[in-house]
Amino acid sequence: MHRQLLLVLFSGTLVIGCGNGSGGDGDADTDGETDAIEDSTADGDADADGVEAEDDFQVISTDPDHGPFTGGYYTIVRGRGFEDGAEVYFNEHMVQTADTLVIDEHRIQVVTPANPPGDATVRVVVGEEEAEKEAAYHYDVFWVSPPSGSIAGGTLVTIEGSGTEWEAGAEVTFDGRDATDVDVISPTQIQCRTPQGTVGPADVIVSSADVEDEVDEAFEYYNTADPVNGGLGGGPIEGTVNVTVINSMTGDPVAEAFTMLGTEADTTYQGLTNSYGQITFSGTDLMGEQSVTAAKETFETTTIEEFNATDVTILLQPIPDPEPGPLPPGRYGAVVEGELVFSHGGEFGPGPWEIVPDPVGDYEEKVAYVYGSGWDIWNGPPSPMTGGTNNQVKNTEFYEGDYGYRFECFVRPEAVAVYAIAGIENTETGEFTPYAFGIARNIIAGPGERISGVYIYMTHELNTPLTVRLDDPPPLTPGGYQEPDTYKVDVFIDLGGDGVIWRDDRTLMNKTGDLLFTFPGWLPLEAELHDATYAVVAGAYRESTNDLTGEIEYVNPFSVRVESNILDVWGEILVDDFLGIPYQVDPDYAETVTDDTMEFGHERTAPDFWLIMLQTYPDQAPLWRYILPGDTTSYEIPDIAAIAGLPELPAGYSVWIVYGIESPGFVYDEWSYRFLYQTYWSAYSADAFIFQFREE
Repeated sequence: MHRQLLLVLFSGTLVIGCGNGSGGDGDADTDGETDAIEDSTADGDADADGVEAEDDFQVISTDPDHGPFTGGYYTIVRGRGFEDGAEVYFNEHMVQTADTLVIDEHRIQVVTPANPPGDATVRVVVGEEEAEKEAAYHYDVFWVSPPSGSIAGGTLVTIEGSGTEWEAGAEVTFDGRDATDVDVISPTQIQCRTPQGTVGPADVIVSSADVEDEVDEAFEYYNTADPVNGGLGGGPIEGTVNVTVINSMTGDPVAEAFTMLGTEADTTYQGLTNSYGQITFSGTDLMGEQSVTAAKETFETTTIEEFNATDVTILLQPIPDPEPGPLPPGRYGAVVEGELVFSHGGEFGPGPWEIVPDPVGDYEEKVAYVYGSGWDIWNGPPSPMTGGTNNQVKNTEFYEGDYGYRFECFVRPEAVAVYAIAGIENTETGEFTPYAFGIARNIIAGPGERISGVYIYMTHELNTPLTVRLDDPPPLTPGGYQEPDTYKVDVFIDLGGDGVIWRDDRTLMNKTGDLLFTFPGWLPLEAELHDATYAVVAGAYRESTNDLTGEIEYVNPFSVRVESNILDVWGEILVDDFLGIPYQVDPDYAETVTDDTMEFGHERTAPDFWLIMLQTYPDQAPLWRYILPGDTTSYEIPDIAAIAGLPELPAGYSVWIVYGIESPGFVYDEWSYRFLYQTYWSAYSADAFIFQFREE
């Protein structure tokens, strides 16, 4: 019964599913910006763009007709003559088969592949037939994340560019209104806060050094809850609360979902959603903070506590079928091949790798390894050796090419960078000491493609020490059962649109309580890295061994902080202000809930909000999800079984998981499901406990 509940992390990562799509952080568009597009026009749709249809098979337009250079956004390809099995290409890059959905003969829904900024030709192949339209889609020079926010303004956004050269003093406008708190982090990255706006799309312009970069409809203003990601919005409650309940997996409205305000059985503010998943509560006494619960059989119940927002959109998570369904369609990666080029005697070409010292002894040799960039700091790259590729390169005649030493590397099919680290390897122990670095950037890799002729110039010495200091993290308890026992720090280089460098030596840890971590062989942000930044993920964890694989894992309880946009690698990087780790108060371990109330505590900085997940034990199927403001540490469980005739909560042991989450620019009454994506986290803590709703 004392089986430990583990929330397994790599660099402190958790994926909490609440959306659909295929992106690295759980959504097809990186931030959950765009859901699957529904279209009510069944046919004749190909002519909706004012184009006279002449051919039985043609591509006419896309909707939306633009998106970021990184790809990963949904769009509809419109035309005629489409059939199941159609392949779609944007320029020469194919859309993943798994991301291609033929809706009908006039429409294909796709997730866009990456491409350089500019117009793209869209081509559809059905059997032996091909149809294409030039400039049917435009890849924008920058993208805004998050891509939507309240008309009140103040949304903290990041603008990521491709090939831009933004400088200090750059100005940003949203439909002609000046953004505030503009911070030029690098030539390709700006952070700012949105100005007030009007409902609908806004054009965004970045002006820097007499150059304007503009993206039409780059940001969407709304005056209700986030229309894509759900949550809270619409301003303070003054007599009305509008609730919409959506299936988080399909995006469909959930009809006849029981919905109530508060927890009292006799509240007048309760009822079932209509066929659109909507219900409105109105009353002269309906003012100020409220809590709302939505529930339906076969779904995880959701409660949002202590909010003051007129509009609420709840995404109910379907309880998964315990029987596995068919496997999803496979996905294709890409292969990049080329040469590592070293200088010798003042020239480039095959030679002795002078930047790497000569081996000493019989068991040392010069070796280099080639890698592709990962999606972000939470989602690393695929193995560079997938598909039989060999990312190892040696300083021998066998590897010599025309200008350097041949390599090949499996990469994700996106906008990527490919980098190499060269050094000395002990063939007996496998120990590798890095000395040199090189990188090739702005590579657009499509599914199944082999990209040749990539040259990586190995000219950068890995001689810059990087030091990270933790300030007052949670204390370690060596050998403790439910306390952190390890400090761990991970370092990444963020390349913006090219992804993130995940070096094999990115992690340092200790159990001694030492708060200073020194990474000896890193790089200044110059030359090919002039627009990059460093990111550090640091925290206190508990070390555990996986019973199945035998691998070491870093699990709850933990408290983790993310420091990003770091430019100064010469000074000490300070990581502080760790969130408090939650602990169980009532019920106590394995005890039963009393008075329908659950309470937890913490002893440090409070988060912006708490995510509470109640699950079955031991299979951990979802039961109930709570969202609480950061200053609240208890909540009441309404008896929806008695009130609405829904199934009772299970008897016996259940799981109680508490997450504290901090996000820059967060406003609780504008909470959105996007804040469950780690992309938006700057700090988080968690632990898991055993309890009982009622005894067996």
